[in-house]
Amino acid sequence: MEVHHAVEDELLARRDELGIASVLPHPDHLAEMVVRRIDEIGAGTRILTLAPRSEADRLRQHAPGQYLEVWIPNAAWLSRAYSIGNSPRADDSIELQIRKVEGGRLSTWAFGRVAVGDVVTVRGPLGNFTIRSPEGRPIVFVARGTGFAPIKALLEQQVELFPTREMVLFWGATSSEDFYELDHLGELVARAPGLSATLVARRFLPGFEAPAGVATALGRVSDAVAGSGLDLAGFDAYVAGPRLTVADCITALSGRGVDRERIFADSYGT
Repeated sequence: MEVHHAVEDELLARRDELGIASVLPHPDHLAEMVVRRIDEIGAGTRILTLAPRSEADRLRQHAPGQYLEVWIPNAAWLSRAYSIGNSPRADDSIELQIRKVEGGRLSTWAFGRVAVGDVVTVRGPLGNFTIRSPEGRPIVFVARGTGFAPIKALLEQQVELFPTREMVLFWGATSSEDFYELDHLGELVARAPGLSATLVARRFLPGFEAPAGVATALGRVSDAVAGSGLDLAGFDAYVAGPRLTVADCITALSGRGVDRERIFADSYGT
């Protein structure tokens, strides 16, 4: 599935759906962001928290699910796209969930010489992987790996706006050590009586404990969806992760009753 870039007219037309009350983001906004925090999540994932360098660099309340084009310091010719891993915050700070890729130039920086105080140039927000579901329609979210970034942003938005909406989350990973921000996930589940969540991994390390109210399943996330026994007819679905996994999840969701026209996807790589 291709990632489709947002256009301003579409965002304006869907203002109510996106939950934005005033100014909508302009997709061609260039900004400078300062690295404020670096969180190590196991050996293969880092979360970088970026904040606007000045008032002019604020992203003007992005829509949850959107992404940024990011240039690393001293490499103006190199950019990569990363989903924003949070819903809008009062200070316009954002988090980027970055998976280590051997030989990847931006991930090499993010796992190497990056330092608090570094300045990166970004363009955005971009993309239309945003909530298109009318109020009251149930939603199933499916993520694999750092595909959790846009899904988490969408979840934060929905828990804030519609905590009683019926929502289901499946988040897959290779190993339980690849999950992160689990305390926050537990908080979201606790705040939203309509939300159920399942962590799916091919292996769970001894001693792993899911947050209260969060289930676990062994295997692939697409298989967990297919074998869930859930009747998902009438649900909308939002899926994010590697391209092949997303394709498998779309098949699984369709098999559980989700109309293919109501499945929205954000994929990357293979």
